[in-house]
Amino acid sequence: MRSILLFIFCCWSFTSFAQISPDQAAKALDSFAFLHPQEKLFVHSDRDVFTAGETIWFKTYITLDGKPTNLSKVVYVELANNKGQLVAKRMLKADNATAAGDIALSDSLPSGTYTLNAYTLWMLNFPQFIFKKHIIVHNTDAGKRKTITPSADITVQFLPEGGNLVAGLEGRVAFKAMDASGMPLSIQGNIVDSKKNIVSTLSVAHDGMGAFTFTPQANETYTAVVSAAGGRSKSFALPKAMSEGIVMTVNNDNPNRIFVQFNRSEINKAKYNQLLVIAQLNYEVVFTGKVDFDGEMTAAAINKKNLPPGILQITAMSMNGVPLAERLAFVNNMEISATQLSTDTLNTAKRKRNYFTVDLSPYQDISASASVVNAAAGAPVNGNENITSLLLTSDLKGYVHDPGFYFRNKDTATIRALDLLLMTQGWRRFNWESVVKYDHPALKFPFETGISIKGKLTGANGKKAVPNGKIELITKAEDSTTILSTAIVNANNEFAVYDLSFRKGAVVYYQGTNMNRQDALVHVNVSPAFFDTLAIAKGLPDAEQYAAPAANDYWSALLEDKLRNDTGQGKTLASVTVTSKKRSPIDSLNKLYASDIFYNSDQTLPLDTNSNYQSIWQYLRRSVPGITITNLDTGTLVTFGRYEGLNVFSENGSSGVQFFLNEVPVQNEIIDALDPSDVGLIKVFKGNTGNILGADRGAIAVYTRKGVSTRDWRKRGFDSFKLSGYSVTREFYHPQHAPTDERPDKRPTLYWNPDLKKDANGKAVISFYNDDVAKSFKVVIQGIDKNGKLLNIEKTVQ
Repeated sequence: MRSILLFIFCCWSFTSFAQISPDQAAKALDSFAFLHPQEKLFVHSDRDVFTAGETIWFKTYITLDGKPTNLSKVVYVELANNKGQLVAKRMLKADNATAAGDIALSDSLPSGTYTLNAYTLWMLNFPQFIFKKHIIVHNTDAGKRKTITPSADITVQFLPEGGNLVAGLEGRVAFKAMDASGMPLSIQGNIVDSKKNIVSTLSVAHDGMGAFTFTPQANETYTAVVSAAGGRSKSFALPKAMSEGIVMTVNNDNPNRIFVQFNRSEINKAKYNQLLVIAQLNYEVVFTGKVDFDGEMTAAAINKKNLPPGILQITAMSMNGVPLAERLAFVNNMEISATQLSTDTLNTAKRKRNYFTVDLSPYQDISASASVVNAAAGAPVNGNENITSLLLTSDLKGYVHDPGFYFRNKDTATIRALDLLLMTQGWRRFNWESVVKYDHPALKFPFETGISIKGKLTGANGKKAVPNGKIELITKAEDSTTILSTAIVNANNEFAVYDLSFRKGAVVYYQGTNMNRQDALVHVNVSPAFFDTLAIAKGLPDAEQYAAPAANDYWSALLEDKLRNDTGQGKTLASVTVTSKKRSPIDSLNKLYASDIFYNSDQTLPLDTNSNYQSIWQYLRRSVPGITITNLDTGTLVTFGRYEGLNVFSENGSSGVQFFLNEVPVQNEIIDALDPSDVGLIKVFKGNTGNILGADRGAIAVYTRKGVSTRDWRKRGFDSFKLSGYSVTREFYHPQHAPTDERPDKRPTLYWNPDLKKDANGKAVISFYNDDVAKSFKVVIQGIDKNGKLLNIEKTVQ
């Protein structure tokens, strides 16, 4: 797994490697990017605050290099509590890099703050990129829960710009102050030396972050003495200054250029006379330059006018390629959408219809989702989610408080706050030293294009290889999908079946053999599917306080309604007598095994588990009148007497009677391999009943015994296992007429559309009925087009 490091450098510890040119560095980075493409993901949910018993509606968007991905086709979404325990999980099929889904919250879910995580399997190679957002759930237990009073402790991190302080050189130090729950804390204080002399002061500029400058002296130590509200105070030792080295200072205020200034120590100054400066953005080298102190070339200007938006990594190296200083800076070239939301018909009266129009004409092949929520339910916790996630928070480690703030405008104060964030919470996508050595981290997870089944075939002793091994699989899904698959093992005896597609769950019947079916006893080891083994959240909770915030008046009213509904349930009915007709044993077996189309047959034959039949053919000969079973060099031929003159093998190798195994058409050799003790029921179709199944020469349906899924592998026949399919996504209910129900209508989400479509004029219409209480609406529309152009509209309409 790629090494992702916090951008906290008390000192650099690099070994030297061969001298490297800018072209060599760019080539090495290209190789790294090719082998480690980085998918990113964001989720648009209808809301961030819910009451227990409601449904979270969401849509996921997956990108690669800033555009919809063409690689991963499966996305995972999970909801976890503050301990990382899963509350719900979903596996969704991604079409055109998007997938819509829903999570029904249990009515008894405790109040609290939960984490919604989303990722592709490939993204687990780089778990820092997992999308995370907080979901608040209110329930009637809120007043009964113990109030946890957080510790009054203060935590402050100090991070010298570029990585290090150097004795005798003025340096800038960024800091981040947090309370015990990891939330931003406002502090102020002084920087003092060992003799208690004040050498600098500090105060917070935004969300617990700030910066100060001072010149450390050799053999001196420095301490920050800080205080917070309530009289709390604490002291922190600053990182020790290095005796020699360089200092990097970055100014990102200019909209067109980033200015980088360098200074070097007097000690061993010749060692740092020349520097190589490399800047990369999204794995692409966008700037190379040279610093020559003797030539008075001590600064660099990076033109960002034509760069894409995102985080720029600036690294200063010695000429033999040893990194000396590094800094992250944000290129704020995001195109602000001119998309307009028009409120054509605005009606906040009870249960009246509203019509809004959004102009999507500036976008090409856009995928977009829209939600309309009662504004009293509160604004989203994280605004501008698609922008902040793709351009900022996905490239930062840890919790970012209110990320939408950094994209509210391009004022100097906002730009500087964003710069502080990158100075205190940045991390490197990669290590230059490893990249130029082509020392790439191992990848554990592949790209997924669909549901897959993988495993290994071995000999009867569980170790011996299986020459020409193969496995036959029958996937019978709950959504009525049936998939027949055959896989040949590779040189390592491994097999794989890819791109299966079904919903809910399935039972997979499988049999391992070799190609000529001689000495065909094999041991099949099926690898467990990732989704079926997912028990603990992959996106671990942040350090943020997880006690749910107090419900506002709107949510308190909904909780009161919920409490009344809960206590009003459970009334006792008068006694009721239920009578029924007892089913016959044959009817019970038909009900247990057969679907409607297979229900009616000419014969229904149960198999006794104590029977001693050597094969299915032996049983059929004794039990089915008029059947003829002939062993030929080309296989077993089974016919009914009326079709004996039509004994010509068809192209698929079958003739006469069509066999079905668990209602899946199979060749006779599959039936030949079955162990009679595994069979629970056989149904025979001789006449018109066979025609209904498409078998004009008759059919026999064989059903393996219910509950027999894990037999001793040495027995002949099909084993089986359960496999999860794609989660079923429900459709959000939009009333087509004004609700006439006399019960109160207090829907928090009035409109949700995960697939907003534009008409021939490039316009999309949002139409919905108001509830009984909403007086203003919060409209959120998010999306991305095929070129990576982001759509984000957040507007309160009243």
